Amino acid sequence: MITGSWEITAEKTDWREAVLYQARHLETGREYLLEDLALATEVRDRIYREIALGIEECMAQAASVLHPAVRCPLGVTKHQDRFYLVREWDQALWEGWGEKPVPRDLAELGQWLELLASILTAYHVLSLTTRGIAHTDLVRTAGGLLVLDPICESYLAAYRPKERFFRYDIAPENIKKHEWTAASDVFVLGINAYELTTGRLPFGGDGAVFFDNLLAEKILDPRRYQPLLGPSPAKSILSMLARETKDRPNASDLAATFTALAGGGCWVATGREQAEFSRIGMRHAGFIAFREKILGFIRRNRVLSGVSALAIVVVALMVVFRGRPTPVITSAYQPWQVATAYYRAIATLDQPLLSETLKRGVGKRMNDMVTNLMMLDKISQAYAMQGAIPRGGPILQLLNLEVKRISQTPVVFQASYTIIINKGGEDQIELHSERLTLERLPDKLVGEKWEITKIDSRVLNQRIISHKTAPDANQTQFAETSAGTK
Repeated sequence: MITGSWEITAEKTDWREAVLYQARHLETGREYLLEDLALATEVRDRIYREIALGIEECMAQAASVLHPAVRCPLGVTKHQDRFYLVREWDQALWEGWGEKPVPRDLAELGQWLELLASILTAYHVLSLTTRGIAHTDLVRTAGGLLVLDPICESYLAAYRPKERFFRYDIAPENIKKHEWTAASDVFVLGINAYELTTGRLPFGGDGAVFFDNLLAEKILDPRRYQPLLGPSPAKSILSMLARETKDRPNASDLAATFTALAGGGCWVATGREQAEFSRIGMRHAGFIAFREKILGFIRRNRVLSGVSALAIVVVALMVVFRGRPTPVITSAYQPWQVATAYYRAIATLDQPLLSETLKRGVGKRMNDMVTNLMMLDKISQAYAMQGAIPRGGPILQLLNLEVKRISQTPVVFQASYTIIINKGGEDQIELHSERLTLERLPDKLVGEKWEITKIDSRVLNQRIISHKTAPDANQTQFAETSAGTK
């Protein structure tokens, strides 16, 4: 405890509603900063004194950490009827105390994460853990980022209002009752790095749902929410969030990686990298987001309708992998019939029919998508029938299909169509242009038949809209007559 009388000369309140005072110690005449402990409830002096002892223990741990960006308190004092943290007078901290710290751009984000990794390293080389560096520990100043000592801040968080001082200081191994380690600090840094990058957490939900997702939910590439981010920093952020401690980088290596990325100008994606992720990664991320909604519900309701859901999965797998007893595509099918059957199979999530239209090894991406969506649709139907979840609209729609033959030898069709994938809260809409090449090939079931041997596909446009503005499913049509032979 620091004793003596104080004169308050100025005060400032920050985004956490924590009040910082400029104060003069009357006995010495020195200037200090006093921070209101901002406790959640009023407590008696005895509890204040217990908190003060705890703070002193935390300060003793952090006393040997020498990092220019870390700001540790000097102790606790009482002024009138309240207790305060005492800090050295710090002009930068005083001026920066205010708005929520958010990086201006990706270059500054890279500087911040490099700094935070170097701070973790400074603790870890002394065999100290911090229980993570939280967003609430950061103070943005004109000269750069400052960090309030995370050991003291983590200790005080237990006494402060959770909604204003909440720290995501939890890692998978912590939930499983394993000890907190330096790797746990890295995981929490990953949570905060993801949030600083995208403006959202890597896991959804509240309470038990959040913990369940933290343990099992597949984390979306942060570029889905921050498309300007380069692929290398995205990979580094995801590496911090690895569920297994052995798969996470240590703080020192992480700091070196961030330094190298900044030096190479890698924080901002190039035009080619942005286009590549927009073309492939964005669609993949959207599908994962939808899949995780279904799988997350299943994980949290393992007993509810478990038997019925399992039965549907087994039946679906049998349908997918056993094939049809009687082929739909026969030797009598003309090329235009095979081409339109291909699109009909996509629209109805008929994976066996889709496979019949394709030469082995062709159209793997579409085949996988249809298979996965079919399985998810069957599972969601099962739970909807049990009343466990509301039944939404169709999981996939194929609209405005136009198919025409553009070559007789070889047989080539040109197609355009719109695909809508229902992802729960939104629809992903893609405009496709596609060229199908067909050949007549031997088949062990029907002798020989026309099959699609090559698919050249492009996504001309992609957008995300709400269900309220999605096209009506009744617009679906198959222009089979326009695909007739010429």
